[in-house]
Amino acid sequence: MRGYFWAISLGLIAAGVISITNLIVAKKPDLKDKLDKLTDYSGYIGSVILLAGIWGLVDGFIISKFYTAHVGAFMKVVPIQSIAIFLFPPVCIVLGLLQGLPKIAEWTGKDLTKVEEMAKKVAPFSVPFGIAGIAVGFLLLLFLLGIYF
Repeated sequence: MRGYFWAISLGLIAAGVISITNLIVAKKPDLKDKLDKLTDYSGYIGSVILLAGIWGLVDGFIISKFYTAHVGAFMKVVPIQSIAIFLFPPVCIVLGLLQGLPKIAEWTGKDLTKVEEMAKKVAPFSVPFGIAGIAVGFLLLLFLLGIYF
């Protein structure tokens, strides 16, 4: 289970950085080449993050019932990290849809014009969810490293 959270936290940070690439390039133009290498994989990262977010919801509510059975005890021990654990599925799903939808449409062979129109509509939400993805990923990393608060 810990490996799953390592992958989620690093994936959220990568997806968040991809989402705020324009802000980073505006502040540091010399990082554009390095960020372009990461954005080449945004469709794959988004697809994996989308699947991880869906699995997080299924696991948390249906399989392990973590969100319904152990919520009170976990909130008392590590309140900040527990909030991050509750937020990672929806943040993963939104970032996955923002970045992975074009790649998923390409894989399925569907018409890309509707996907491009939808991507233009949700583009303003990319930066806030990118920042949220970095924050949640960082909090999960701290939890995995044993730094609780």
